[in-house]
Amino acid sequence: MFKNQYDTNTTTWSPTGRLFQVEYANEAVNNGSAAVGAKNKDFVVLTAL
Repeated sequence: MFKNQYDTNTTTWSPTGRLFQVEYANEAVNNGSAAVGAKNKDFVVLTAL
């Protein structure tokens, strides 16, 4: 109902007390694998499970 107004920021609560960005992140974890990336001025490291 209010999803479009409250789903663009991780710190904006919907009137029903939901954080849609957190829910989207949880669903993405359930649907796929995890990946992590790190970089500095000399190199980049990407790791996926």
